[in-house]
Amino acid sequence: MSELLFESRPIARQLEAEPSKDAPSSYAAERVAYGILVAALEEGLVTTPQRAIDVLKRFSAPAGVLGEQWLDDQDRRQLLYIEPKSMPAEKPVIDDLTLRMVGALRNARMHGIQYCGIHRCVCGALSHSSDRIWPNGWITNTLCVHYLAYHRAEVPASDLDAVRTLPPGTEMPTSLELHGPKNYNADKTRAIRLINAQRDRFESRKQRRLSALLGSWWPPWRKDS
Repeated sequence: MSELLFESRPIARQLEAEPSKDAPSSYAAERVAYGILVAALEEGLVTTPQRAIDVLKRFSAPAGVLGEQWLDDQDRRQLLYIEPKSMPAEKPVIDDLTLRMVGALRNARMHGIQYCGIHRCVCGALSHSSDRIWPNGWITNTLCVHYLAYHRAEVPASDLDAVRTLPPGTEMPTSLELHGPKNYNADKTRAIRLINAQRDRFESRKQRRLSALLGSWWPPWRKDS
């Protein structure tokens, strides 16, 4: 299955390339059709194992003791793959758990597979197209800090317990880690997202703190200039 995903990426990159000017008009339609096909293939290859796990969980003993152990292991490996239903908090929760997740995310490596799709939170925050893998083998997505900071009430208790086992963190999250990348429309205007209000408040407070810090360091003889 992983080999099929790897093979689909070069095809997707070819389809993303702009056709030459002398290409027939039917070529553009074919590119769109094949692009949809490749995206559907990747989506199916990713979601099918997840759905298979969900089906197995419906049985009390899917494959005996070993089967139950395998399912538990899969749950532990996938962290913060959630779909929040509620709106984000007005202010981010930046505490010990959030800082632990920030450190873990920055020390994780990018998954070798890049998907055509991304994680999209109910508030509009978007993830990267590639997941992240930690040294212990756990897999998460780049919205993990966002979920902890803005949707803490919807994070499963088992995921919170797993985060508590991560090394302590000392660095504050960036706006990108908290809110995902900024996205724009085709006309380069800013896309309307619910998370934009929280992003703007966070970045405004950060800018004010930076200005205050620079002001305190500014030489007295230049403050009036």
